[in-house]
Amino acid sequence: ELKLKFREKCPEGHMKCASRIITITHGGRNMDRLADGITDYYVKKKCIPDEKREIYSYGFKLIFADIINFAMVGIIGALFGRFFDSVVFLAFLWTVRRYSGGFHAKTFALCRTSMLVTFGTVLAVSYFAAKSAFVFPMCALMCIFCIVTVIIFAPVAHPNKKLTEKQKKSNRIRAVIWSSILSAAALTGVYFDYELAVTACVTLFVDGILMYAGIAYNGKCAENN
Repeated sequence: ELKLKFREKCPEGHMKCASRIITITHGGRNMDRLADGITDYYVKKKCIPDEKREIYSYGFKLIFADIINFAMVGIIGALFGRFFDSVVFLAFLWTVRRYSGGFHAKTFALCRTSMLVTFGTVLAVSYFAAKSAFVFPMCALMCIFCIVTVIIFAPVAHPNKKLTEKQKKSNRIRAVIWSSILSAAALTGVYFDYELAVTACVTLFVDGILMYAGIAYNGKCAENN
């Protein structure tokens, strides 16, 4: 349906390129084919058992999705002259979220969109927060919010990723440790490079927000199921 609409507006010579753009934006079939192709290659080489084909294929798709998300965040950061902010954003977000859990989109396209919206929000908020006369107190409150949220709710349950009690305890401890370490580093950084430090603090604050979003979203999904 999307291709038909595009064909009405575009010359025939541009259809091939347009089709690729639509594919990447609305479903990621190219990424699926690449992941399936790599999986099939390793299955034929007997490096992967045939019965685990779907598991490995999905794993490759997750890797490619992360690469695309990270690359897009880096490119957007560079375009706005804030490449190092994008590095800080990815490092702080990923480090805490891998243990704390949080909101996870159902599709790769929605995941990509939510990542870019989150990054754009962090850039905007940190830009204006850095101009505040109360930078340190503001950053301290954001870090405290993140740590308290992690202590109370981490790890946020996900319907597709069941954890044992041992894993939950381990993830909670690691989430608390990492959120505390990163908060201390970010607050210390206010006295050295306050712009990057503010980006770090806002990212930690967003980490906490995404945990609440994950709790609400996962609960809604559970009700629907």
